[in-house]
Amino acid sequence: MADHPKRADASICNPAVMTVPPIIPGPQAPGPEPAAQYLPAAPAPRKKGLSNGAIIAIIFGSVAVLGLVLVVCLGGVLAGGLGGNAAAADEISIASCGATAAGNMVAELRVENKSKSDKTYFITVEFVSGNERLGDGHIVINDLHPGQSTHERAIALVQSNGHFSCRVTDVNRY
Repeated sequence: MADHPKRADASICNPAVMTVPPIIPGPQAPGPEPAAQYLPAAPAPRKKGLSNGAIIAIIFGSVAVLGLVLVVCLGGVLAGGLGGNAAAADEISIASCGATAAGNMVAELRVENKSKSDKTYFITVEFVSGNERLGDGHIVINDLHPGQSTHERAIALVQSNGHFSCRVTDVNRY
């Protein structure tokens, strides 16, 4: 009886004798899609260069600095008149006025610091013949001590054409 497969046999239902066929993986049926995972968006790439706010700040800062410089310069002109620092006018004298060996106009000035602190001088000398301005020369004297004096030369880059005179036209003392 056991030889016939269609026949009901008691050994078939006996759990001790039952065997389970091995599970062989095969193609699987499609299942539900896994849940989508959303990541936060990456920040937008940063622009190169200055932002509009930075550019505006630079412009306003530059205008403010320029305005401050103009106020300081205008205040110096108004305080000292167009001739510069009036207090320093009596500290400067023209020692000589003539021409160099090369023929350029030259003025030698004597400058004495009569104040109580070191001073720096910016001096402009004009060379004139009648009402005609022939040229000018400049002198810069740094840190002249109180009571100290010096002789400096202002030389025009223009050669002399004869008779002329020298005059100090601008003095700034700091």
